[in-house]
Amino acid sequence: MQPQAQDLFDAVIGNTHLVARGEAFARAVVEFHDRHDAFDEYNSPTYSGIDLYALALWTAFAPTQFFADAGLRLATTLWNQADAMYHPALRNWCGPFTRSYHPDATRSVTLLALWKWARDGRDSLPLPNLDHFPIDHCHDIMAGTVIARLATEIPSPTSSKELPRVCSHGDRSRHYRTEALAVPCHTRRRHNASFHRAEVRPRSELMQ
Repeated sequence: MQPQAQDLFDAVIGNTHLVARGEAFARAVVEFHDRHDAFDEYNSPTYSGIDLYALALWTAFAPTQFFADAGLRLATTLWNQADAMYHPALRNWCGPFTRSYHPDATRSVTLLALWKWARDGRDSLPLPNLDHFPIDHCHDIMAGTVIARLATEIPSPTSSKELPRVCSHGDRSRHYRTEALAVPCHTRRRHNASFHRAEVRPRSELMQ
């Protein structure tokens, strides 16, 4: 979010030097993502939601064309990763998680779930019962109105409703494998694999 906010302010005050510096910062973020196939906190139900928030700001309030183009591309990639790791029957994302406040999205609010709400509707959402208190990590709900406003700025390539319905057919399954760099040192490769089948979501990770 910092490069977009900095550049937007610099554009308002007419400082072209600072605008160029802000775009250089954004280009470094994009280069890091493209080199490592992920943001720092890869596959995080909370921080992937923050990444989408930042990328939506890049797209909706782009100080330069680079922000608009890169924001849409990276948001599409992030949605694809999130959808690939989502198990609709269990209403949960599959690990391994770089960072997660709770492994079960039906028992703790996550920002990524609020993005799914804005995109897919409330039915079968990966959220706890919002009418039953206390709600774990409930402060994230405050971001819901902002996310609802920004969700149209980064339309995802597909809705999770169109993914293979492992929830209703026991013989349907999906495999997903990916690699990313480990944080914070970014020197070791992370090999992630998940297998989705009705009522099952085993996952594994190997670091080299």
